[in-house]
Amino acid sequence: MSFKAAMTVGIVVVTFAVSWLPMLIAYMYSKFAGYKIPPNLSFAFMYLAVSNSFWNCVIYSTTNVRFRTGAKKLAVRIRQSILQTMER
Repeated sequence: MSFKAAMTVGIVVVTFAVSWLPMLIAYMYSKFAGYKIPPNLSFAFMYLAVSNSFWNCVIYSTTNVRFRTGAKKLAVRIRQSILQTMER
């Protein structure tokens, strides 16, 4: 594995941990300590966990030229499709 690929995998793993660990810790704490997590905090942790998917796109598009090129092509196709739909 190349250094660049290993670095990308490392960044993805760290991002995954940072995204999901707060929710996991809060859930485990609430189950074992009998503490009820406030709804706003629960929402924030869930939002952070779900945002992991967004961060993966950001990471891959900054570290992988093929991914970035494919994402640009997809964005152009979606834009063209929307514009064609609006013209009808």
